[in-house]
Amino acid sequence: MLFNVDMAKANKDIRYGLSNEQRAIKLIQQKMCEILGKDVKVKKMKYGYSVLDYYVEGENILIELKSRRSFYSDYPTQMIGKNKVDYANRKIIDENYKVYFFYLLKNDNGFDFDLYYKRHRHTDEYRLTRLGNYARGDKPCDIHLINNSDLELVGTIERKIVLIKSRPQFKCQRKKTVA
Repeated sequence: MLFNVDMAKANKDIRYGLSNEQRAIKLIQQKMCEILGKDVKVKKMKYGYSVLDYYVEGENILIELKSRRSFYSDYPTQMIGKNKVDYANRKIIDENYKVYFFYLLKNDNGFDFDLYYKRHRHTDEYRLTRLGNYARGDKPCDIHLINNSDLELVGTIERKIVLIKSRPQFKCQRKKTVA
């Protein structure tokens, strides 16, 4: 089967994820400070194609952030790529890392976002399935489904309304021509 990825939709999804990373990073930072009981710095992975998104500087902690256009209540589970879970398991078992999965979902008001998280453990069992983003033509891949009941609400991120002043309207006046 041939898949034709809609690059316009794929790029739109990438932009959506990047803008939401900027929204969520402060709350992720606060949560990690709370979990560890000290000030820490959450940093973006240096490589654009890293399996997970962030790490905590000076700690063996990795973080993945998934941004969704759905509400928490739209689905009973949240998706994460099998490749990400497999990578997380290797880091936990081989290098004694801790891994956290964060999900940024639309708030019930439809405007703000709610941030949820789960500490992943290599013993966690998720339902494995095969799905693709058919709206943009992606080929199906293996994903895990994490139950919403396993996620904990971190907090709400309020979107700021930016008012753009409109430009003053000028009327064009025609020059009168004299014959």
